[in-house]
Amino acid sequence: MTAAAVDATLGELLSPSQVNTFLSCPAKWYFRYALGLAEPPTGTLALGTAFHSVLAANFRQKIETKQDLPAQGLEESFGEAFAMAAEDAEFRDDEEPATLIETGRALVRRYMADAAPWIQPKAVELPVEGVIAGVRVHGIVDLLDREGRIIDCKTAARSPAGITPEYRLQLITYSMITLGAGGPCRLDTVTKTRTVELVQQNC
Repeated sequence: MTAAAVDATLGELLSPSQVNTFLSCPAKWYFRYALGLAEPPTGTLALGTAFHSVLAANFRQKIETKQDLPAQGLEESFGEAFAMAAEDAEFRDDEEPATLIETGRALVRRYMADAAPWIQPKAVELPVEGVIAGVRVHGIVDLLDREGRIIDCKTAARSPAGITPEYRLQLITYSMITLGAGGPCRLDTVTKTRTVELVQQNC
């Protein structure tokens, strides 16, 4: 068996997700970033990826039109986005694809009703890079609005009690390396609870 080669450039360019992975589990960090052995996504991760994809499609066109797409159409397109995201997924025993699709549509419906109308995007899924304390850092900003506010969107199994240190690190890092960013960042969490909720928290 041939040993996996270690990435010789490791550490030259960091991201908040890489730092958080190392802090939570150094072994997982080593396999993923040093050896390039990524874990296959679960059905839940595929749902989150599809959710981001659908919202990004809406906000990209909104930069020009200043109008959101019809929510019903976005809900319908969620199924296609989920199918693409789940191509290499390994579903857990408690993950039923049809149920996940219905849940994802409900999350999209809630976000489009309670958050999207008040967002005027300037950039969507914006790659950013900069230097912090002599270290090159990069990432991808979900949304940068016309007021310079960074908005990160995520799904969660339950309502958050606050912004976790991991997400706080990500948001603060992005605010430091994103050209045109200013003011507090915002974390928008849509919950996969029986009654879907949108929780918005400033950082």
